[in-house]
Amino acid sequence: MVRAEPGAPFGAGPGTACATAPGAAPESAEVDARALHLILHPTEQCNFRCAYCCERFGIGRMAPGIVTGIKRLLAARHDLERLHIGWFGGEPLVAPDVVRELSRTARTHSALHGIAYSADMTTNGCRLTEPLAHELVELGIGSYQISLDGDCEAHDRTRRPAQHGRQTTPDPHWQCARARPGRPRRSSASPHRLRRHFPS
Repeated sequence: MVRAEPGAPFGAGPGTACATAPGAAPESAEVDARALHLILHPTEQCNFRCAYCCERFGIGRMAPGIVTGIKRLLAARHDLERLHIGWFGGEPLVAPDVVRELSRTARTHSALHGIAYSADMTTNGCRLTEPLAHELVELGIGSYQISLDGDCEAHDRTRRPAQHGRQTTPDPHWQCARARPGRPRRSSASPHRLRRHFPS
C-alpha cells in the first residue's frame, strides 16, 4: 500500500511505503503543511519470526518505482520546515541499501532547502553492527527502538530465525542495553553515544 498526504497520492502498484502528514487521521485536526512525517518500509521481510509478531512478510524489498516516487515527493516539497522519516518493517536492515539511498536523498534535500531533518528506526538490532551504526547516524538516523525480551535465553525463546542460523540476539555490542522482559528499549544515537557503546 502506498499513501501520501491527503489528496496527494504518489507511486503505483504494490509497495511498502506509507507517507502521512502528522495529525492527519481526524478530519477536524489541524494539519501543518510545513511538516512531513514519512513511515517507510524498505521491506516486509525479516530475519526473525518472533512469537508475538503480526507481520505476514508478504512483500519483499521496496520496488524501484516506489523509491523513485518517494524521491519525487521529496523534490516537490521544498516548502517544508520539518521532515522526519521513520524506518519500519519487517526488519528495515534486511534492505540496508534502500535505507541508505533514501536517507541520502532526504538529507541532501533537507540541507539544500533549510529543512530540519530527523529520522528514527524500529529494528531487532541483530544486524546493527558497529560500522553500520556509525553510518546510519551520519545519515541522520538518530533514534532507535530495539526490542530486547529479557536475558539471552528468554530472548531467544521468543525469536525463531527465518532461515537456518542460531543467532537471534542483537549484535554483542548492544547486550549492555538488555531490558526487562517484554519491554522495548528506545535509544537515541549520536557520535558521543556511539563511542560509549562502541569504545575504540
